Amino acid sequence: MPQRFFVDTNVFYSKTLMDWLFLLKQENNTMFQLHATEDVFAEVALNMQKSTRACQDISSAVEWN
Repeated sequence: MPQRFFVDTNVFYSKTLMDWLFLLKQENNTMFQLHATEDVFAEVALNMQKSTRACQDISSAVEWN
């Protein structure tokens, strides 16, 4: 019986953690089951929007020669 894991926002938001998680899942599909909720995905989307907006603010503040 595979182990069941609840994947939190921090894992989905971090590209490195998400890449490792899905690499493990791809290599051995029966090792574990991944679970998350709609709230987790909503929080990830919100964090990505905030991050993108912050990057846009920084790039607009920098003078490009």
